[in-house]
Amino acid sequence: MSYYVYITQVDNCFVADVPALPGCRTFGRSEAEVLENIRDVVRGYLQSLRKRNRTAPKVKVVKLSDHLPFSRGAASGRSVLNVTSKNGIAVPPL
Repeated sequence: MSYYVYITQVDNCFVADVPALPGCRTFGRSEAEVLENIRDVVRGYLQSLRKRNRTAPKVKVVKLSDHLPFSRGAASGRSVLNVTSKNGIAVPPL
C-alpha cells in the first residue's frame, strides 16, 4: 500500500501530512528531519490499526492529465512523496 505525503515549508519549519491517514502530521526543522518523523508517524499509525484489527485506508490515484507537470519546489511549495506501508518512504524520480 502506498500513500502520498505532502511536505510544505512554512518559514523555517517543514510540515508533512498524509491526507489518507487522518491525523498523520508532523513537523521538522529540515526536510530530512520531517521525512524521518513522518516515517515514524505512519509506522505508528499502521501498527495502531493492526492492533485494533482495522485495515489501512486504500488510496485510489486518478490520472487527471498527461500534461500536468510536477516539479519539486513548485510554486505551491509542496513536494509529493510516496509512502509504502512496508518500508517507509520512497522518493519517486523527479
